[in-house]
Amino acid sequence: MLVYNSSFDEFMLKGKNDSTENKTYKVYKQRWLVLLAFCAFTFCNALGFVQYTPILNLAASYYDVDENGVAWFSICYYITYFLFAPFSIKPLDMRLDLTLFLASFLTSLGQWIIYLAHQNYALAIIGFVLIGIGQIFILAAPAYISDRWFPVHERTVSTCLGSFLNLVGLNFSIFYSSITFEELSEADDIIKEIDYMNLLYSIMNTVAFIMCLLMIKNKPPSPPSFSAVIIYVNYFGFRKNVNYEIIQKSFQKF
Repeated sequence: MLVYNSSFDEFMLKGKNDSTENKTYKVYKQRWLVLLAFCAFTFCNALGFVQYTPILNLAASYYDVDENGVAWFSICYYITYFLFAPFSIKPLDMRLDLTLFLASFLTSLGQWIIYLAHQNYALAIIGFVLIGIGQIFILAAPAYISDRWFPVHERTVSTCLGSFLNLVGLNFSIFYSSITFEELSEADDIIKEIDYMNLLYSIMNTVAFIMCLLMIKNKPPSPPSFSAVIIYVNYFGFRKNVNYEIIQKSFQKF
């Protein structure tokens, strides 16, 4: 556990009754476990997004649909995000831990449905929809984790890792499918390998869900920085701050 004094409060404005000028903030080592669990979750969630992209024709044969039908698996991610993303911010703000538990559970459940559905296309669609619903919390979550658990000077690294692992999951899924199915031509072998891939991804998502349950907490006992304890900021109070005005004008010109 690290202890330090924040000097960031000179820039932020709060209510008259707040006394934070000489407050000591604590940084806990558990923050890295929280980040690790989230990275595992976002990595595994991305696996299903493009798992069939390199093998569209083989997946189409597996589900007995055309290639456009297989493309709908990935489209499910976009549809669910478009429909539910506006509702993802409030849950993260209220209970970061419970929200990520639910998102990870839905991702794991969706992947198991895909595996157990075998060649049932309709059930597979349901599985991908559940994974897509779990995915809507991923883009905003790294910022919340960084704000609640990490000091200011570590937030760039923590946010970067939380966002980057999703891309790593995408690339791993593409690489795995490309290598595994490169020389397969027999229908039985293709079915066997697709089933194995879905089982592997289901197990990985289950492990990620367990990690989230064990490691992710809503917030530390003591905030890591001044901004982590801000509940309300008066916008018109900000307008009187010279530093804020300089930054705002700079972005407006940009």
